[in-house]
Amino acid sequence: TAVDRGVQNILRQQHRDGSWSYSIDAYRNGPTSLAVYALAKSGLPPEHPSIQAAMRFLAAKDPIKVYSFGCQLLAMASVNANTKEHREWARRLTTKLISLESQKEPGGWAYPSGAVDLSNTQFAALGFFGADQLGISIKSEVWRRIVKKTLRHQPFLKASSQRGRRTGTKGDEQSGGYTYFPSGRTYPESGSMTTAGLCVLALANRLCPDGIRGKTLSDLHRSKRQALRWLDDNFTVSTNPGYPSTTYYYLYGVERV
Repeated sequence: TAVDRGVQNILRQQHRDGSWSYSIDAYRNGPTSLAVYALAKSGLPPEHPSIQAAMRFLAAKDPIKVYSFGCQLLAMASVNANTKEHREWARRLTTKLISLESQKEPGGWAYPSGAVDLSNTQFAALGFFGADQLGISIKSEVWRRIVKKTLRHQPFLKASSQRGRRTGTKGDEQSGGYTYFPSGRTYPESGSMTTAGLCVLALANRLCPDGIRGKTLSDLHRSKRQALRWLDDNFTVSTNPGYPSTTYYYLYGVERV
């Protein structure tokens, strides 16, 4: 019943051109893509007039922000339009999203201007997840760069492996969350970023065509264990632990994890 009420609420907010207007000036395709994804995952069929109108709106203009690329590719995969035109559209968007990878900080994504952050990197990875569902594979070297860069957002990973200590440990396991900027710059460890880091690592480990290997793979698994321990130590559903903001983004991350 709650899901059905949510669907009706989203449908009531759709405009005649097929769009949803939340943050539409900054993220033209983002809110509409997110609405389509939510509707599709809630059981609305792809042929529903609201979804069809939204897809026409999205087709009129490509996104320019990383968040919008990620949401749109997820939405396109969710409606599962298995046509050549649809796949070529998704392939073009995927190519553009790959091109937005930071040259200064390979393996990371920004708005696309400004500094790389884990939030944008997460939505780039989610976009690649949507692309993969549409049969578009991302090269192994891209995923490997993503893993190495993402691990830098867990500032205590190296320290805990060397010194074997970290606040919040239980037994022999170490605890370490993720941060918005690499190396814990500016913002502390938080639930939203820890779930984002876990999401990125899981997607990379699952979707990398040739697999994550060697020391990078062992670092990935150690990072995963430490991040899950951090979530265990700090878990709540009433706020974003470590950074009392963006609660719903954090809960979305928990669902992904």
